[in-house]
Amino acid sequence: MFNLFLYAKWQSRIFNNISGSEQTHHGCHKDPARQVWNSDPARGNVPGVFTNPDLQALYDKLIQQGSASLIESLKVGVL
Repeated sequence: MFNLFLYAKWQSRIFNNISGSEQTHHGCHKDPARQVWNSDPARGNVPGVFTNPDLQALYDKLIQQGSASLIESLKVGVL
């Protein structure tokens, strides 16, 4: 999800590509998060809002880092 944010901010096609790859990867595993925890930590929330505080903290950190510069956003993309 943060890749779409970074794509909108930097207009770098790589973030759109990463997002598409993640969707494909996610679909191949039949949503393991739900299988393990029997819940979706983002269900019912707007994009970028998570009920799990650890996921929220990670998302916020990655958005902050990726917003600093294009180079930093590419580092987030690699992560």
